[in-house]
Amino acid sequence: MLTLKNLDVTSYDVNKLTLTWDLEDTVEALSGYSLNIYRSENPGVSGLLGFDLVELGIPATTYDYDDYGISGLFDPLRTWYYKLKFINLSSLEESIQPVTPAFRKATTTDKAALEIVRRKGIALAQYSGRDFFVIKKRTYGTHCTECWDPTLQRIINDTCQICYGTGWVSGYFKAIYLKGMLNPAPKYNQITMFGEWMPHDALFTMLNFPPIRTRDIIVDDKNQRWIVKQIRKTEKLGYVIEHNAQCSLISQDDQIYDLEKETLDIALTILGLPVVQAAEQTTVYAVIKQLLDSYWYESSQGETALAVQWVSSLKRVIGGFTSATTATIENYNIVDIFHTYGTAINLSMWSVFINRMAATKQTITSIVNNGSNIIITFNANLLYDLIDGDEIELWGPMVVV
Repeated sequence: MLTLKNLDVTSYDVNKLTLTWDLEDTVEALSGYSLNIYRSENPGVSGLLGFDLVELGIPATTYDYDDYGISGLFDPLRTWYYKLKFINLSSLEESIQPVTPAFRKATTTDKAALEIVRRKGIALAQYSGRDFFVIKKRTYGTHCTECWDPTLQRIINDTCQICYGTGWVSGYFKAIYLKGMLNPAPKYNQITMFGEWMPHDALFTMLNFPPIRTRDIIVDDKNQRWIVKQIRKTEKLGYVIEHNAQCSLISQDDQIYDLEKETLDIALTILGLPVVQAAEQTTVYAVIKQLLDSYWYESSQGETALAVQWVSSLKRVIGGFTSATTATIENYNIVDIFHTYGTAINLSMWSVFINRMAATKQTITSIVNNGSNIIITFNANLLYDLIDGDEIELWGPMVVV
């Protein structure tokens, strides 16, 4: 199967977005593959859920595509997310890549910016962060069948249960888990950059993914809902490092609280766990985001499981760095902890976290046994060196009978 090296989204034209991609070196014939392009306004919670097909059957020998489908939908505040599905024309085997969808200015080669994000991620994950969900508001799609007035071009019922006052069927996308900070009493200089500040407003701080926009909904770990009013981004060379958003608390009698059944419960129960239990499995959510890009994970070597079975059978071990590109998990081995093959046959079924931040599959060279230890080797795609104090987490599957 072909492996995507990177997918970039760029544009200097309001009528199109240009996609360019590179593939990892392979001995397979590119002519034996085709690919489909998918687009969404929401990064999604797994696979292609919420993504629309843009183009079908593009030869894998192609390395770029102009998406004119956004013509008329252009909005400088709207973010479009893209994924590719690679299809083997002989075996019909499919692979959805990348796991985290690509969007404009999603990546950077600036090591300083990446290090800033990494350190801020450590602070949020281990010290100052709380658990949040962001529910992104729809801004296009099918107009509400109950309250949209085609003559006036606006909604006529703010309490509509079909669109939740957005004018679009279903109103909001599925909830996305993240770590963030919510400060109800920010400093004066933080308030002044937003202007007007009300008593029930709070300052919400998060990293660069997923990008948020005004009117999105933030749900905190006390089940309070906040609406995003204004956003100030911290950027370096156009690459977003973090979001600072002014949010207003939504009254508990608002219909926004009815979104829980359609959004939060789905996000929680995708783990196959009760909602109350799943709310405590914050690291597992990160694993889901990293790994669930299809309902099946298959390998001829036996690493096969349904998604819910697979997640329930995950095991986790912790180690530390050995060198700038190598991590060692001492006194554990794949045979005893995971399965009898003694190595990671299919890297897409494994997840490595560095200080609780997911390392993409493209950054990992191998995961193997070395005596009584597990050795994880990274490559230059990691873009920074492992240092003393870095905590390495390895999540891997056990064979499901």
